[in-house]
Amino acid sequence: MINNADLWVVYDKSQEATAASGGNSYPFDTEVSLTVTARDKFDNTSAEIFQFKTETEYEHDNAVDSANLPETTTQVGADYSIVEVQSGNLEGVQLIYANEEPIKPGFGPKLTKRPTSLSVALR
Repeated sequence: MINNADLWVVYDKSQEATAASGGNSYPFDTEVSLTVTARDKFDNTSAEIFQFKTETEYEHDNAVDSANLPETTTQVGADYSIVEVQSGNLEGVQLIYANEEPIKPGFGPKLTKRPTSLSVALR
């Protein structure tokens, strides 16, 4: 049996970007179920199933509409870049990231739903 432990799992759909897997994104308004199986050094395994629903097309369009995003500036350095919010409740908040990141981070629209947390506790 696996002892209680903390484990972070990162699932990157883009890493399975094949026609058979549906490409690098899920369709709008879809229930997704992921199974995470972990094995410890004694060959004990534990599996957890996580489910979430993808955003609707309307939610997506709203999220990427520039009218709903905070005003930001980006400073590009040699190795790292900084995105900073210029106005509103988040004014001064910064995202600092390595330039080699394949997907550049950014700020999204204000939340209309409570965020969903996906965490794993092995038992």
